[in-house]
Amino acid sequence: MYLPVIVISAVSAWLASGGIAVLLLRFSGPVGAIQSMAGSLFGADPELTLAVLSWIVGILVQLLVVSVWNQRFSRTGGIIATTILGVTFSLASMALSSGMAVYQLETITLQTRAARAPVLESAETARRSALELARATETLARIATRKADIESSQGGTCAESNVAGDGPIQRRSILHAEQAQGISAMVQQWSYSVEDAAVALSGTEPSQAAVNLHVDALRALFRDQALVDARATLFSMTSDMDPSAGWTENGQIYTCTDPSYAKAIIETAAVVESLIGTSIPTPRLSELTPAAGFQSVWEAVAARVKGQETDAVGDIGLMIAFAVEVVQILLIFIGNSVKARRGELPHRLDAFADGKSPKRSSKHQAKEFVVADTLRARTIRYKGAVWFVSAVPPTPEEDAVIKGLDLPEPPARFLAVPKGVMMQLPEFDAMSDYMHVSAFDLRKIPADVSVWLRRVDRDSASKIKRGTET
Repeated sequence: MYLPVIVISAVSAWLASGGIAVLLLRFSGPVGAIQSMAGSLFGADPELTLAVLSWIVGILVQLLVVSVWNQRFSRTGGIIATTILGVTFSLASMALSSGMAVYQLETITLQTRAARAPVLESAETARRSALELARATETLARIATRKADIESSQGGTCAESNVAGDGPIQRRSILHAEQAQGISAMVQQWSYSVEDAAVALSGTEPSQAAVNLHVDALRALFRDQALVDARATLFSMTSDMDPSAGWTENGQIYTCTDPSYAKAIIETAAVVESLIGTSIPTPRLSELTPAAGFQSVWEAVAARVKGQETDAVGDIGLMIAFAVEVVQILLIFIGNSVKARRGELPHRLDAFADGKSPKRSSKHQAKEFVVADTLRARTIRYKGAVWFVSAVPPTPEEDAVIKGLDLPEPPARFLAVPKGVMMQLPEFDAMSDYMHVSAFDLRKIPADVSVWLRRVDRDSASKIKRGTET
């Protein structure tokens, strides 16, 4: 059972390391000094140093947990004290592990496309918005170019212009056409960049850092200075087409009333303004850290206490940490139970033979064999319990069993039972060689004596095997 305990303890230490890292960050002075020293001596990254420190402390915590529960189930320590300590250490380990469990859960859920759906949907919206702006600026460039051509060849596109030529309105129309074409070309290249960024975001590896990197790149495109400059140019063109404003040339104000053309400029400017004004709503994924995981757990616990709706991830993380601790304790319990069945655990009854020494002398083993044989020869089962039958007064062999195994005093009704009564028990037939005694005592054999007997049998079998091999 050692390997399963080691594995589950390693998992528990890994989970607990997240909480320990959060706690260590509060001791910035000592931890910072260790990080600086590790960096100077080994070139270690501060985060790596913190992770190693957290792992070391996490392993120490698990060693305490395993040690205390091992003492509890092997009965080598005080039952009440070891139980209290075991529960305390396990609860502490669970508390330290819960935040890391939530952090890992959120990291795993990020692997699914469904978890990234809002980001991917916003990326698709950004791509559509870029295409819409590209179409709008292309349409405006085509309208402005056509207006400039008509105005230069025949005039009449403005209410204030009825003839062709090289006048202020014609020159302004040509300027607008050049500006619109420049904006269209710029937006066309910009839309390609948005398209590439959106595709990269959709296909990026499902990790917080990678997703947020592409989100930031996409957001930056919607804050491009070229868009800001295009917006200023479109506002200038809008002002030129406002009959109440117009433009100034050589100290004189000119106007051009062309409602359809003015509408095209205003609509294009509105698209640019909308994109810049609202930026891009693509959300960055929230920072995933064990500290945030603890916050989620705390909110879940507080909500449960108040009977309110809660964050399921916080609940699940806490349950995972609890399950890991329960499995760890169960494995330790099972391991000690197996040892107990094999007679491999220290036992309270070992004290009468050799002071609990792990190396049992031949003399002590021989004494145990005699006690065990006497115990078996005088054992009966009555009313669902196992009893040791001794003569009144007990023989030296029986007295060795009573004192060595610390058997309790007989109950009043089983004290000095007459031989005639004992002969009515079928089990008593096997003790016919003790019939000369007139009365018997019956002492209840404690349950843990069977564990001691298994250990004695194992030692006896080992002794016989060694003798055979010799």
